[in-house]
Amino acid sequence: MKKNIKFNIGLDVFPRFGHEKINFLIRDMDEFSGYGYTMEKADALDGRIRKFEDLPTDEEYAGDVMIATEKKNALSAALLQKIRAVMQRVENKFGLRSAYYRKFGASALSQQTDAKLLKTTRRVARVATMYLAELQEQGLTNKHVKELKVMATDFDDSMEAQSDAIADREIGTMERTSIANEIYAEISRICDTGKGIWKDVNEAKYNDYIIYNTPGAKPEEETPEGED
Repeated sequence: MKKNIKFNIGLDVFPRFGHEKINFLIRDMDEFSGYGYTMEKADALDGRIRKFEDLPTDEEYAGDVMIATEKKNALSAALLQKIRAVMQRVENKFGLRSAYYRKFGASALSQQTDAKLLKTTRRVARVATMYLAELQEQGLTNKHVKELKVMATDFDDSMEAQSDAIADREIGTMERTSIANEIYAEISRICDTGKGIWKDVNEAKYNDYIIYNTPGAKPEEETPEGED
């Protein structure tokens, strides 16, 4: 999944990176105050980072997708078994190559998509109801047909749940990435300001604002003096 992150710091270490740079900002607030920074702004930015930390991660969303997919696949397997049991009775009664068997539309079950399998399940239940009297001597009962209809509804719901989980992951990851990008842009401005304050004045403090010192980050590119 493309996340469109506009920086080279892993999101798992991003909050620690942000808190660290804000701590440097607070330490150097006397110098930063001349550039419009205040303790209130520092606290507000730190609060945004803490809220970011509380957001569900992509791994959590991916887990929800896996859970929904496993439930759907389990229902799919149960449906295949149930339909095959019905179709064996149809074959025993009418024959594999009969028009009656073909009417159920249950060929190549294992190759069907989820949507096709749902359609086939409902068709099998509907046609089985039509020929229930003939199939009762093969052991098919109204209870079997009702169970098939219920399973079809459950399978339909599981498909929707999987789609919802996938959509939630996409939306959640997009929102989390957007928030991270906004926070990083502000942190980057703080770091640029800090480097400007301490360049050729205090090397140790200058280095505090170099972004690539953060674990998980790639070296930032220095902009030559006199260039935008």
